[in-house]
Amino acid sequence: MSEIKVTFETITPLWTGDAWGESNIIRPSSIIGSLRFWFEVICYFAGITTDNDYEDGKLKCNIENKNFRQEFLKLKNQEPNKDEDELADIALSNLGVPLPARIFGCTGWKGKIGIKKIINVSERNNYGYYQGKLEIKELEYTKKYQNGRTKKVTPTWYFSKGFVEEFTIIFEIKNNKTKDTIFYPLLNFIKNYGFLGGKWNIGYGRVKVSNIEYNGRKLNSLDDCNKFIFSKFNKYNNSYYPDKSFNDIVIVKDIEDFEQLNDKNNFKKLIKNKNKKILILKEKINNKDLKEMIKELIRLKATCRRDISDYSERHAIFGIGGKNAQGTKILPWIYEDNGGLKGGFVSIAGMLNLGG
Repeated sequence: MSEIKVTFETITPLWTGDAWGESNIIRPSSIIGSLRFWFEVICYFAGITTDNDYEDGKLKCNIENKNFRQEFLKLKNQEPNKDEDELADIALSNLGVPLPARIFGCTGWKGKIGIKKIINVSERNNYGYYQGKLEIKELEYTKKYQNGRTKKVTPTWYFSKGFVEEFTIIFEIKNNKTKDTIFYPLLNFIKNYGFLGGKWNIGYGRVKVSNIEYNGRKLNSLDDCNKFIFSKFNKYNNSYYPDKSFNDIVIVKDIEDFEQLNDKNNFKKLIKNKNKKILILKEKINNKDLKEMIKELIRLKATCRRDISDYSERHAIFGIGGKNAQGTKILPWIYEDNGGLKGGFVSIAGMLNLGG
């Protein structure tokens, strides 16, 4: 296992909650869960996985140890000089295990990417607790009733304190192939487009990577890591996946300023995103305070959500909590540009009806 030390800086607050809804430590399970989620999204939009790899919206990832061992030993007898990690990947592929499960693990198989330790850069105590939290308030909106009456509503679930300082994670990566072909591109993808932790529905979890160290040496930049080298991994019958660049997965549409986000025709492009690509709508020339940016993005999202009268469609696109919880497919998205903050939205609505 190789160790890679990665230092992150928050652009928007990081939230990694526990069973009680409190975010008092940076939880490894939340970080790995985020990386796995985005890798699944990437693989789906890249055509590496298909609807056949899902059942009831969940990735099929369950193997019997005895079946894996039998398949591995058969391959080992056929090609005794071949690298064992390569043979294991082929065995898992032959057993129908999708690539995201082979990278991040599943029942009966430990993945290739894990976390050894999370360090608060200021190291305030031995338990990993941190300070520097930000609480967003005053996110009220006006609710209109059929009789014409109106009421000011403040949704309490917006009140989420989030971590707003640097933190360092020591990752454990199994073999250099995974590091160079999957892990570094995934970090770069998260930096450019994705999120870590939770509360993405209110724009939390946007981060940048400020430092990477591997074997004591710093990596100059992730900028060149903009392609997933899927061809290093077995598909089936000794064939391999095609490589995919970020441009194969993401469509970025620029708008001139924040006011254009209020144009419902622009927002509908996100909702009606039928492309098998991630769609990003971003502003070009605005610069707002973080709190105000989050407030405006949430208000706009809430307004467009209420315009959808079909509850099932509304819940599929914008999410719902409770017993039949679904995650939102439209995410408020904030990024840094020339030292300032700009905003927009990310749509993964192309994943609607996944595995259905």
